[in-house]
Amino acid sequence: MQLSDSLREQSECKIKSLEVRYNPSGEEIFFSREDELDQATRTFACLPGYPSNQFWYFSDERQEMKKQLSQLRTTNKKLKEAKEAAEAVAKAKSEFLAFMSHEIKNPMSAIISMTNFLMKTELTAQQYRFADIIREGGENLLRIVNDILDFSKIESGKMALEANRFELMTCLRNVYDLLVLKASEKNIELTFLIEPSVPRFINSDVIRLNQILFNLVENALKFTEQGEVSVGVKKISENNGMVELQFSVKDTGIGIPSDKRECLFQSFSQIDVSTMKKYGGTGLGLAICSHLVKLMGGKIWLESSAGKGSTFFFTIFTTAAQETVAKKYPLAA
Repeated sequence: MQLSDSLREQSECKIKSLEVRYNPSGEEIFFSREDELDQATRTFACLPGYPSNQFWYFSDERQEMKKQLSQLRTTNKKLKEAKEAAEAVAKAKSEFLAFMSHEIKNPMSAIISMTNFLMKTELTAQQYRFADIIREGGENLLRIVNDILDFSKIESGKMALEANRFELMTCLRNVYDLLVLKASEKNIELTFLIEPSVPRFINSDVIRLNQILFNLVENALKFTEQGEVSVGVKKISENNGMVELQFSVKDTGIGIPSDKRECLFQSFSQIDVSTMKKYGGTGLGLAICSHLVKLMGGKIWLESSAGKGSTFFFTIFTTAAQETVAKKYPLAA
């Protein structure tokens, strides 16, 4: 208590009122009121019987700390400037991608529409096949453009959800209808199963939920050469009207090595270069899915064994009615 009282007295009575003091050796020292290190050093220097050599030791240390602090401030300033420059470049890139994607999307949509009309006219088998190639290529390009647009929205923080009431069964049916042909072409069984506790109607963004499911199921079909792809939905919890649903997409495909799993949800990520060359894709799909799932309050992860297939899981939070669907919902063509 005596040391504490002495320190307080010295601080209040001497330090705050003086700019210049003398140490015990009689040498003049200049202090700054705004520097806490100066104040602490000066306080100890004024204590009765305090060794002068100790004072100079603390003074030298203080000067070194000031020097390091100045260097740190300079470094931080440079880092801040570099960060701002990088953010400006990223913003310009995103704006350019969004602009160019819109410029490509509009004419591409027209090409796809006119190709669909063309395929409904009287064509030879060869002409129909050529038109179908144009349509399929256009749809693939349009999906890439849409991914780039979504990625640009995510980077700019403009991605938002629009919640509406819809029937979950209908959402799954849409995904099934879009991909069942691709599954049948590879002789892969595509099944959907909803557990009985799952609400029939939910409030969420049906377009984005459809996008997540479509992306995961399409990937599963892409990387599966034989066997099946199964989609499951179950209720995890319900509290005060909020329901947590878990979706799963399981395949019997090539699987994913453990050292490659973490990077899968990063932008422009593929397992390796050979995978990109063989299966194509932008590497944006899973990154977009991950962001959409987070917007829905959930999380996304996977379980996989190389050569034995993968299972992707994701959860969402939603509100629901009391009705439930039938115990099983096998989707058949």
